[in-house]
Amino acid sequence: MHAELHTQSLSAPDANPSHWVALLHGIMGAGKNLRTLGQGIVAARPDFGVVLVDLPNHGESPDTTEPPTLAICAREVARTIAALPGPCSAVVGHSYGGKVALNLLDEPPPSLRTVITLDSSPGPRKRHELKNDLFTVIEALEAVPFPLERREALVEALTQQEVEVSTARWLTSNLLPGPSGFTLRIEPNVIRAMLADYFGSDLWHLVAEPPGNVAVHLIIAGGSISYSETERSRAADLAAAGGRTHAEVIPKVKHWLHVENPQATLDAVLSALA
Repeated sequence: MHAELHTQSLSAPDANPSHWVALLHGIMGAGKNLRTLGQGIVAARPDFGVVLVDLPNHGESPDTTEPPTLAICAREVARTIAALPGPCSAVVGHSYGGKVALNLLDEPPPSLRTVITLDSSPGPRKRHELKNDLFTVIEALEAVPFPLERREALVEALTQQEVEVSTARWLTSNLLPGPSGFTLRIEPNVIRAMLADYFGSDLWHLVAEPPGNVAVHLIIAGGSISYSETERSRAADLAAAGGRTHAEVIPKVKHWLHVENPQATLDAVLSALA
């Protein structure tokens, strides 16, 4: 079933973009999470328009009736960018969104020239290797007695289960108000399945040999645990080989690099778009 993904377009004042950039958020997020990055892109490059995409099962986009895999998400993103008023030459994805962007390379849209991932390792990862276990967060969400009278009640319920306060507050963006109280926008079982596919997928072959004329840029957070040391070395080796795969490390920042150092992240993205 085709899901009409919710999007929001950004462009510089009075600009008529000749190309578009799609921004894809991470798991349990929404397109608006990357608004600041998008605004920076169109301010620096008014020839580009930016489209903020809510991935399936997230934000204001509908839920999928099919298994929620990276491939399904990539298919819906491809349909969405094909409907833009101009060619979409670049896709930028943070975390889960980065792997969706890489999955587009299985059947790249004709206009695609650049894929940029923000702290999104292309490789698989076993649960015991995850220091910040998102599966534990999902289990904590399932134990919350929805509906809730107050947004802050979600923070209280999650921190009682040893979820970090910052993570708990971030998850309040997934609350929907209703006549009986606040309910959860995301379905924990669906998110669990999406994460299992995300951590189980190995897309290094698409990074090592990007199809057609597409270039891949891996932007890595220096203080993050998303890439293992082995993966960091592999990314550096591919970049040093002089092909269409590039890697850049932004020092000191952690996984939310576009929040911790928005200027350095914007500069890295603009360099990749040049």
